[in-house]
Amino acid sequence: MRDGTAVLGDLAATGREATNATRTGNTFFGSERTVDVPPTAVSHFDDVIRYMTLAELVGKAGLGARDWGASASLPLATAGSSTFNRATVEAAVGVAVNNNTFDQSLTFGAGGSAVSVQAFGSSARDISFTEGARGSGIGTIGGGSTSATNATVNSASDEFLRFNTAIARSLGITLVDFGTSGGATRFERVRFTFYLSGTQVGSQIIKAACQNRNPAIPTNPAEVNYPGSANFSLSPGGNFNRVDVEPITTTSGDSESAILVGSFRVCTSLITTAECISPTRNIDEPDNLNDCP
Repeated sequence: MRDGTAVLGDLAATGREATNATRTGNTFFGSERTVDVPPTAVSHFDDVIRYMTLAELVGKAGLGARDWGASASLPLATAGSSTFNRATVEAAVGVAVNNNTFDQSLTFGAGGSAVSVQAFGSSARDISFTEGARGSGIGTIGGGSTSATNATVNSASDEFLRFNTAIARSLGITLVDFGTSGGATRFERVRFTFYLSGTQVGSQIIKAACQNRNPAIPTNPAEVNYPGSANFSLSPGGNFNRVDVEPITTTSGDSESAILVGSFRVCTSLITTAECISPTRNIDEPDNLNDCP
């Protein structure tokens, strides 16, 4: 074809291929004829269109979506995260800390992923930092005390920690020295309350400790006051930007619970709740033995 005009040459004067060579009339689609059909035959047809779908093109070009896995997507899905060790806490305070930071609120991190922590109790409380039997963490402390025995978040004094974050969907947290209190079957408990801009999201979530002996040595006898550790991954079922972490009485209802928060992470909906794990999850125990249901 030249300038829109069919040049038939040896092409049959009629037939589907002749019609396709003109600017008017129908366009025909058909099976390609084998080489033993001469071009002068009306049944000759060798108009061939090669094509692929857009999805096939994207795939061949290597530009499709890739499964990076939870570990790769986690940084992108983290709305706020902190490990409450001595270096992190003293960096937030600006001075060395001896159990009491003498600050009622502290901010960990910066920008959109910063986590602000506040201490509350039956009277004014400061944020504490101490190194417990199962690791370090933050708690609450009052009265100007610098004693490590007063540095936990204690249900007997109506104490709790409030975490203010960017908007998130799930929480990964590690609680330290969270086990039994006053009896081998009296497991400590904690209550999580989620809020979005001051309005409670979903129901409160209550979790109990699940260790009364060293999980790495299950033959050990259960302990009356075992300072365990626990990892939780939680979601209230909607977006939130505040979490209150409050110990309550043990599963027996007649003993106090006292805890430290070892690490904290909040995640967006880019990953599942199960993938939103605390930064120190299982740092000192094999096979996720610190995970509690």
